[in-house]
Amino acid sequence: GYIDPSAEPVIIKVPEAGKRFWSIQLADVWTNITPGVGSRSGSKPGLYAIVGPKWTDKLPEGATELRLGAGHYQIVLRVGYSSFASQAETDADLKKAVETLHGFVVMPLSKFSSGSMPDRAPDSKDAPQPPTSLRAITAGMADRRPLTLLALIRTAVKDPTTPLDDGDRALLARFD
Repeated sequence: GYIDPSAEPVIIKVPEAGKRFWSIQLADVWTNITPGVGSRSGSKPGLYAIVGPKWTDKLPEGATELRLGAGHYQIVLRVGYSSFASQAETDADLKKAVETLHGFVVMPLSKFSSGSMPDRAPDSKDAPQPPTSLRAITAGMADRRPLTLLALIRTAVKDPTTPLDDGDRALLARFD
């Protein structure tokens, strides 16, 4: 899914996963990956608050703050399962991994209250959707000529709300 923590923090509830591998990957529009949160990095079950650069208000008690830059981020939740066992054992472990995955809950802070955090994720129809600008760029890509697609991407990159670092801005200026 996609999140934009610049308006308000996004709360992630990480379930107890035992010794099972899990990770939360956050990538900006340039596919830069933020430092890892997951079982391999020693992260624990509990609440995580993904916060934009200007957030200064309180977060839920016990939440671990993850401060990001401005803009949209793709969020990918991963849960591992054993694929090296017998087929029956693999199938059983896959079911357990899916149950663990359903224990992750992602919601904006405005919808969070400590007593109302669901135990399971809502249906996928309620999941955050890509920002309209990304949807507009990717809609019908196969039907467009390549130069038209490049022009659409250039327009999106030149949008002042698109987060660019100084190096990217300097490189983009060379093509004006």
